[in-house]
Amino acid sequence: MEEAARRQAGAAIGRELAGGACERGAAEQGLKRVTVDTTVQPKNISFPTDAKLLHAAIKGLNRLANKHGVQLRQSYLRIANARR
Repeated sequence: MEEAARRQAGAAIGRELAGGACERGAAEQGLKRVTVDTTVQPKNISFPTDAKLLHAAIKGLNRLANKHGVQLRQSYLRIANARR
């Protein structure tokens, strides 16, 4: 695990050096010390739940049925909205 992290960090540093993210001359002199910002910012992510996935599937299938002219006896949207 540690070796994989070192390889990944080395590859990221190499990309930054190649992209010109360092001061002039730093790439030629080599890097003795690297400071990495590892701050993680919290994101407002809504994780998919079974109910949300079911609701999205029902909406998508109803949209497809309407697009292709398929007559449905029941759309299940009302039931899916109640369970959400």
